[in-house]
Amino acid sequence: MKKVYIDRSRIHGNGLFTDVDMRPGEHVCIAVYRHGGISYTGSWINHSKVDNCELVYDSLFGTWNIWTLRHVPRGSELTVNYNNLPEFLEHPKEGWVEHI
Repeated sequence: MKKVYIDRSRIHGNGLFTDVDMRPGEHVCIAVYRHGGISYTGSWINHSKVDNCELVYDSLFGTWNIWTLRHVPRGSELTVNYNNLPEFLEHPKEGWVEHI
């Protein structure tokens, strides 16, 4: 069963959306591989101060994964707060519109 898809975002360009209701603590996808490459799926997640996902490091596999923080209804855009990302990933820049 497909879990996520890419669609037009009200935040910015395209974004990552859920095709199913997601529970808190549910794995969404790998965002950053061990070698530092960004995954295709993870590259579509947009920034929001009211994020419904977080990026978590998996020390066993050396990957960064996206996990849900709370219930995310089917059809919702999945977001992370870029302010909480590791330094090697993009952070909000001056002039960015903050989705609240």
